[in-house]
Amino acid sequence: MKKKNDMHNQKGDKHINKKDNLKELKVLIIEDHPLMQTAIKNVFEKLSAHQKKYRFIIEIASNCKEAYDKLSLPKNFYELILLDIQLPAYPDQKLFSGEDIGLWIKQTLHLSSKIIVITFIKDNFRIQNIIQSINPNGFLVKEDITPETLLNALKKIFEFSPYYSESVTTHNQKIISNNIFLDATDRQLLYELSQGSNMAELIELLFLSKSAIQKRKSKLRDIFNITDKSNRKLIQKAKELGFL
Repeated sequence: MKKKNDMHNQKGDKHINKKDNLKELKVLIIEDHPLMQTAIKNVFEKLSAHQKKYRFIIEIASNCKEAYDKLSLPKNFYELILLDIQLPAYPDQKLFSGEDIGLWIKQTLHLSSKIIVITFIKDNFRIQNIIQSINPNGFLVKEDITPETLLNALKKIFEFSPYYSESVTTHNQKIISNNIFLDATDRQLLYELSQGSNMAELIELLFLSKSAIQKRKSKLRDIFNITDKSNRKLIQKAKELGFL
């Protein structure tokens, strides 16, 4: 992935509509399910009708490639990004999930966009892992998204405070002391295994030795608490936890 140059506005333009004094926020919703896309857009429409501070300009990306293409455009800055975690991958740029998109935004693009993770995932370990890797400005379980919660989230994050919905806070408290972490290579390994890649292909794709790959697979089995050494069980558990 190529590092972006200064053509990106890292500070973000806050556009003021002179007619009604509303602050325009350009929003990118990265979500693959059409019904959820519509539901979130509807929440923003209701939010627009119940507050007099923001005017929202909404764009949609349905997978990692569309998100990459939109975010890569020179001078195309989004003040707010709503990021789903389970998304169709873009292997060419090593973007296998919304988590990878979030890391790319922060570590490669160096954008100051506010990121709100939106997900159906409720597994304690997976939530903690996302928080550790992306450190999002907000984290909402999709079932918690209402105009009120979204407005509260916006108020918090634009005051430079994180906002986690009640469900996320509850799950996070249950595992706060857990320091287990899956890095980008772990996630790519899981993705490649789910695509049926054999060991020779994994060595080429991951730039790792056979023994290093075996060690990572063993570590993942320990983390997922599975004893079966088949790839099938590892993939199944990764899907259950929302890594695939």
